[in-house]
Amino acid sequence: MEASPACTYQGRPEVTHCSFYGDPHLVTFNGDFQTCKVAGAWPLIDNAYLAVSVTNEAVVPGSAATATTKITIIIKGGSDCAPERTYEAAVDSVPASFVDGSQWGGPLPPGSSALPSSALEHLVPVRIVDKEPGRHVEIHARHLGATLIVRQVGRYLTFAAKLPRDIAQQGAGREGLQLCVKGCPASERIDVATVLLGTGHGRHPSMPSSGRFYRSQTSESPSSLVKGMTRDAALALCREYNLTDYYLDSCMFDLMTTGDPSFSLAASRAQSDYLSLLPDAAYRLANRTWPLGASGSSSTASRGSLSLSASSSAASSVFPSAVREAHGPGRPSIITVCLVFVWTLMSLWNPLR
Repeated sequence: MEASPACTYQGRPEVTHCSFYGDPHLVTFNGDFQTCKVAGAWPLIDNAYLAVSVTNEAVVPGSAATATTKITIIIKGGSDCAPERTYEAAVDSVPASFVDGSQWGGPLPPGSSALPSSALEHLVPVRIVDKEPGRHVEIHARHLGATLIVRQVGRYLTFAAKLPRDIAQQGAGREGLQLCVKGCPASERIDVATVLLGTGHGRHPSMPSSGRFYRSQTSESPSSLVKGMTRDAALALCREYNLTDYYLDSCMFDLMTTGDPSFSLAASRAQSDYLSLLPDAAYRLANRTWPLGASGSSSTASRGSLSLSASSSAASSVFPSAVREAHGPGRPSIITVCLVFVWTLMSLWNPLR
């Protein structure tokens, strides 16, 4: 038996993605990558069908670095397809049910009442799937064409969403905040390059210059003080998770400013969700395995502006495919170096002499 087509999303098939993870990092529905402060409660999505909000708390005492400790999702009612459902997750509490105890909602197709509950849940418009007990759930709203992912990684929560673009962009012209739609306010944004280009141990850009030590959230002794990781140590750990592009940058930023290794796994899960939720995600991410290095780059830039170093970018304009193949994990190959050298000679040669 198939689900009722009346409660299946019938709009345009183009989908988009938003995620919120780490210290914290935001990928907007428009494809912008941002790093923000945003302490306290903030709305990610708020339209006629869906509301999602997060609460962020300080990662380490005395620091403006924050991470998500609570997520609230409201699937709004008002249609025959789905009654209102509210889902709440907190640290060490990622339930596989809505707050009313139900795991699904909405009308069933005619003649389906005799089916077992395991079959019924695939026919209803709204349902929760427990992917990893207490750590990872997915909420599917078929009438909205939506998939919402909530995870706990380490001591903090992450969120990812796939929505049809028509629904995701609702309210873009209205006043009010929707971080997934409008991004973080300018006053709340952080340039990750200020940390990634630094030397030695990282310091959160909004922390006083004297604050180099942080209270560990993962140490066996909660009172022990630890430093943020060095740039090289952070790069080595983040590369173990095969992170690229902005996910590599965000991973290094978190490790350099907090010293908490669980943030590398959070970045890995966020990249995995991005690749699984968007059909063309693999083409949107650059195969960049070196951290953001251009002095004028900003963490609020889109994927297209998070480029390789200046020399690699120049060479790729002449030999784009060769440079992309040569640029692999660890370090540029000898092919890349040779291509840059040849390109430099060609640019200096004057055929009129």
